[in-house]
Amino acid sequence: MSQQTGLVAPTRALRCALGAAILLAASLSRAQHVESVTVHGAKRTRIETIVGLLPRRPPANFDDDELEDFERRLHNLAVFDQVRVQRSGAIVLVTVREKWTLIPDLTFATGRTSKDLSFELGAVEFHTLGLGLQLGATIHRKQRALGFVSWLGEHPYRLYRWSRGGAIEYANASYRFDDGHSYRLAGPRVSGWLSSPPFLSRFLRYRIDLRYQLEVVHDESGGSAPPSGHGIVLGSSISYDRFRWHDLVPRGVKVSVGFGPGFFAPSQQPRHFLELEAKAALPLTWQAVLAVRLKAGLVTRGNPTASYLVGSVDGVRGLADALYRSWAQAVANIELRQAVRVLERLALQLVLFADLAQLARMSGSGARDERLFAASVGGGVRVLPTFVAQAALRLDVARLLVPSPAWIPLLGVAQYF
Repeated sequence: MSQQTGLVAPTRALRCALGAAILLAASLSRAQHVESVTVHGAKRTRIETIVGLLPRRPPANFDDDELEDFERRLHNLAVFDQVRVQRSGAIVLVTVREKWTLIPDLTFATGRTSKDLSFELGAVEFHTLGLGLQLGATIHRKQRALGFVSWLGEHPYRLYRWSRGGAIEYANASYRFDDGHSYRLAGPRVSGWLSSPPFLSRFLRYRIDLRYQLEVVHDESGGSAPPSGHGIVLGSSISYDRFRWHDLVPRGVKVSVGFGPGFFAPSQQPRHFLELEAKAALPLTWQAVLAVRLKAGLVTRGNPTASYLVGSVDGVRGLADALYRSWAQAVANIELRQAVRVLERLALQLVLFADLAQLARMSGSGARDERLFAASVGGGVRVLPTFVAQAALRLDVARLLVPSPAWIPLLGVAQYF
């Protein structure tokens, strides 16, 4: 009996060592040497744009997980409607099909009333110089007022260095409140951002934003307006991104937490904020997906010009626009999308949706106001020309359930989210 027991321990140790060796060999076999990258189908895309999405510059060793994430990043550029990554010996073959990326920006969306019509008129190049740079300029009507914005931004999916972007804008907005206060805010705005390479994990990224705005406030209700002055906000955010973009059936999850200080001079009012944004997509079949977006935020009370806005254009379909301002909010949008291919690069998409929001409203003086719950349900259809970047002709019909029942049609030239 003692002899059998003495043999068990060495045998068990040998098995453990053998198992560890097998696992180590398996992990080493997954990492294979890559000498170069060959790209097919790219007419305008520069090779450095594609190679910059790899975790290391070839020649180097890459495992299957790294190449799978490389393919995800290529999809997320949103300038291809087909992407395929394969090994061929010591070569990685990348096959893509490019989209039209210089697009007239004719985005528009109807609101609950004719005064709440929102539109943008301009042009956007989503793939400037073949580098994934987004360059655009638009004249827009939002929050019952006209404005202008021009921007240039690098895509945030490269792995070697920080991405940068900035915008120049003339902001113009109407602020309305149930207590009778009504203001108009106008003034130039300048903003810039930096997005880091991945840190700690290839799915984590850090971003810093800086925004300055000259705020000129006019009272439209015969009362006292908030002070005019200079608003400065410095924001930081950390994102966990495992989202895989696709025209019809995206998948994965992306979560961002933003926070930072803000100040308003000369009155020295604080404008600090804390925000959460998440989106997730769960494929149900090869052409059906359940998509969810969640946005939540908290901002310092005191000045109504520093507040969140939830309306029909972005928030709860059917809700009045330029009216429901809050210092704290949580908004959820849920869509069940079913696509039907019409042609190889043209599809229809049927959508059922539900929108929910809980708001801690802000009064016209910047103080705490009553809470509001809003909800709507409905359905719609999208026409998706997948050969055009970021294009989706959208028609939704929403039934607002609370705070006051109402039907509303909404038109747009982009997905709601």
